[in-house]
Amino acid sequence: MPGFIRNCLFSAVEIAEKKLARPVTYIEIFACVVNVYGHWGFKWIKFGYVVAFVQNMYREDIFFADKNFVYWTTSLKGGDKAGFENFSDRFRKLFPGYVLDSTMHIRAGPKTKTLNLVELMKLFNSSDE
Repeated sequence: MPGFIRNCLFSAVEIAEKKLARPVTYIEIFACVVNVYGHWGFKWIKFGYVVAFVQNMYREDIFFADKNFVYWTTSLKGGDKAGFENFSDRFRKLFPGYVLDSTMHIRAGPKTKTLNLVELMKLFNSSDE
């Protein structure tokens, strides 16, 4: 994602949070982007793009989300932000023992027990009880 879009979205979330004094929703982020950055040519941006960009930035640990991905924030400082997590924290909690590789594929961690598929197939195909 181009840096100027990333910067605009990050500052839009900060501006909307400051104005509303709470974490913000997608539609509030979208409204802020269009109102604050519309003169830069952001009148073309669609709501779906904003949602996709925010999700992408979340995967990069730039934003924190609530449990249901309804509210977004740039930091956990101030206010009631209990229950907010970045992507890495949530991933570690949901999938202990697994890691993400450079292409964001889930892989077994170094201490995670794994099965050798070839050995498993030999076991299933064996006629020996």
